Amino acid sequence: AIIAAAALFVVGVVLLARVNGRTGMFALGLTMLIILYDWTHKRIRTGPLLMAGCRFLLYLTAASAGLAGITPRALLFAAALGIYVAGLSYLARGESRPATISRHLWLLLFAPVVSALALNHSAAAALGCLPLILCISWAMIAGRERIGPAVGLLLAGIVLVDLIAISTTSLLMIAACLV
Repeated sequence: AIIAAAALFVVGVVLLARVNGRTGMFALGLTMLIILYDWTHKRIRTGPLLMAGCRFLLYLTAASAGLAGITPRALLFAAALGIYVAGLSYLARGESRPATISRHLWLLLFAPVVSALALNHSAAAALGCLPLILCISWAMIAGRERIGPAVGLLLAGIVLVDLIAISTTSLLMIAACLV
């Protein structure tokens, strides 16, 4: 499994580097962070920050490969996804043990909504945020008894963060993503 994973990492980085040098560098950084996370996340308190960094670099790798490159919007949503994943990962750490969960962790999950509404004050942006708001709210209710079901909902909510990042300007795009 290690040999296969290493081969896939190498192929992925090489293919992405062929797009452009910046994309290759982001892909290499992402690969290194994934490996670091896999080796250390159970033993260190900052494991959720490493996971957040992986998601952040994933967005930047994809954006750097696109025609527009890394735009301020891509950077903002990379950060918003990173914050969302950090909050989710810290909540997930409490899944196996009873612990009081800080409300501040739940607030981190709204970073993509805040980002979308800061960039675009339209009804379409608010409508695009609604599925994620509902998902987080449902998770907050589910998390009162046990955090496990809430974590599952929030993991599924990552695709809703992606929806917000790509579609807050078009109701048609929002509908297509939801379908």
